[in-house]
Amino acid sequence: MKKNFSELTSLVIGDLMLDIYVHDNEGRESPEKNIPLIFEKNLNYYPGGAGNVIKNIKTMKGNVIPVGVIGKDMAGKKLKDIFRNDQIDISNIIESSDVNTTTKKRIYINGNQYLRIDNDSNFSNKDIQSKIYSNVEKNISSSDIVILSDYEKCVLTEDLCIKIINLAKEKNVKVIIDPKKNNIHCYSGAYAITPNFKEAMKISHLSNLQEMILYFQKVIVENEIKYVLLKNGDMGMTLIKKNSFKHFEAEKVEKPDVAGAGDTVISTFSLLLAAGNDIDNCVKYSNIAASLVVSKNETASIEIDEVFYQRSSNE
Repeated sequence: MKKNFSELTSLVIGDLMLDIYVHDNEGRESPEKNIPLIFEKNLNYYPGGAGNVIKNIKTMKGNVIPVGVIGKDMAGKKLKDIFRNDQIDISNIIESSDVNTTTKKRIYINGNQYLRIDNDSNFSNKDIQSKIYSNVEKNISSSDIVILSDYEKCVLTEDLCIKIINLAKEKNVKVIIDPKKNNIHCYSGAYAITPNFKEAMKISHLSNLQEMILYFQKVIVENEIKYVLLKNGDMGMTLIKKNSFKHFEAEKVEKPDVAGAGDTVISTFSLLLAAGNDIDNCVKYSNIAASLVVSKNETASIEIDEVFYQRSSNE
């Protein structure tokens, strides 16, 4: 297995978010109503969405070029501070006063998640889309792999996805996509897409795994996609090819924290692929990476040596 990622560069385009965790271990009750009273004292901040993909790649010792949009707000500033602290280049991240940085705030009381509060970015700005594509154009030739981390927060429009994939094909760079759009055709020409089971249901309008496999085999042929990696939580992953498929069992984890698990999968899968590993091993080790990250608390990232150590321990 090739696992030296220090000479590889991943170009990550997508929705940058800030994950916020609030912990209150006192469990007080509001004097006004019979509801919990939460003090925002213990706050932890992590990059979320495409930001978590970026963080995972950096943690695995890969080079990464982030392309995305943040607002000129507290959350955007916090993301920049985190990236700078991790020595991640932020010169291709666009700041705009027309955008609110997406945040996901998870509230925990006595160790149990009680509530999640989302503040979504929602913008339509052709000038921003043009700048995003320009930043992709100037960096794609120095990239070994392109990752589209699509959370449907307005960064990756259908037109932009098509343009980036076509550009990557011209430059002979593989594109790996974590898809959120129901219109699968805007991902035509991608090397691989990595939907989870819920996303696959929305795309295919099916709920049976065997029927989904047949559906995605047809998608592969019609849209010139090489692979579909279907993530199915504790049921494992299914690698779908044009004429075959292979299932990879998940390792059992007690009380998994699944936040960001899909980001870890696409990061590991893309790096292993860019390093020249065969597709089955890319999936095998991505599956292990997923089991490791869900065993950690909050939006976590992992080191590649953790993955290989876990694999050797299981043999």
